[in-house]
Amino acid sequence: MTFRDLTRTDRLVILRYPGGKAWLLPMLRSFVRVERPKIFIEPYAGGATIGLSLLHQDLVDELVMVERDPRVCALWRRALQDPAFADEVRTFRCSRPNVEDVAAHPERDLAMWTLVKNRCGFGGMLDAGLLNKRDERGLKNRWNVTNLYYALRQVRALSGRITLIEGDGIQSLRKLNSVANAAFIDPPYPCNDSPAMTRAPQKGPRGQPWDTDRSACPGFRCPGMVDQ
Repeated sequence: MTFRDLTRTDRLVILRYPGGKAWLLPMLRSFVRVERPKIFIEPYAGGATIGLSLLHQDLVDELVMVERDPRVCALWRRALQDPAFADEVRTFRCSRPNVEDVAAHPERDLAMWTLVKNRCGFGGMLDAGLLNKRDERGLKNRWNVTNLYYALRQVRALSGRITLIEGDGIQSLRKLNSVANAAFIDPPYPCNDSPAMTRAPQKGPRGQPWDTDRSACPGFRCPGMVDQ
């Protein structure tokens, strides 16, 4: 069995969150094939699986990822800028002692801390605890090093076509507002300034996040998803 046999090459999944949107990719591929966007924006990037996968398949020209959690931004900066990061992840031994050691020291390597906490923590939440100590098999399955290594190498290879912005998603949408661009809008956080809340599902009234984002940038061709 070859490396490619073990790897999902149709999508780039690095961070895992509840309610992942990879299942939407077939629909969104059809959307961007009708009229290829110049810039595809993920204003609430998180794992940015949609934008990264479309760019990886050369269905969009450029990708702009906007994220306000500095811990997630630290991961993306290293993935985009450090050619050794993928190899470091590949050689990391995902054992309980190693995971606990990384999780206890975010100051040592915030990018690696973010990846380990997301992959090996409860629900992918950075402020939650690690998976149950009795679930060693689940810990290793979550790490999924073959796909992680492939995805990180592809992100690094595509880095010249990716812009990372640490900041507000709506402000970035307004600046990039154009019928030549498209955006995937999936608002993940409530009105709370704590980075710890940035991955919590939006629980506002039905349709409110969509309406807010559409009114902010009426010129966009925006496929949208609202967490309920």
